Amino acid sequence: MRIQRIVAVMILLAACKGESNPTGTDGFVPTVLVYKSKTSGIAGRRAEIISRQSPWIEAWDQVTAGQSPKPPLPAVNFDESILVFVAGGELSNSCSDIRIESVNRVDGALEVSILEERRPNCTCPAIVVRPVHIVSVPRAATGASFTFRVTNLNSCS
Repeated sequence: MRIQRIVAVMILLAACKGESNPTGTDGFVPTVLVYKSKTSGIAGRRAEIISRQSPWIEAWDQVTAGQSPKPPLPAVNFDESILVFVAGGELSNSCSDIRIESVNRVDGALEVSILEERRPNCTCPAIVVRPVHIVSVPRAATGASFTFRVTNLNSCS
């Protein structure tokens, strides 16, 4: 019986290795900017959590595809943090942008609000942009949901 308990504990520990820790309080989650740009190599809309180094390297290669010189990979301590990664896809003019508006923890999961900003009353070059916004948050969640919304801004700055 004792061996069975030890095996069960080892299985649980192995399953949790490198994954998020669900402990923590619900509410606002502080973010730290890792990278934000209107030019990326990602043509489609995308939102995800990155919790390990190898997927981060793959995502960074996609973000920086076509850039020369390629910017260095931002360092992330995945023992303490995870990344919230958002790509806006192809937006029709240079005044459009995307940003992570807020991150909240609810019942052990992150709720991420993503805002696409448009400026319909502004004179903007008709250049297709592919914005990305990447932030780090403390490793204290078991999953995530993403909500995209669009807003029209009156300001042209």
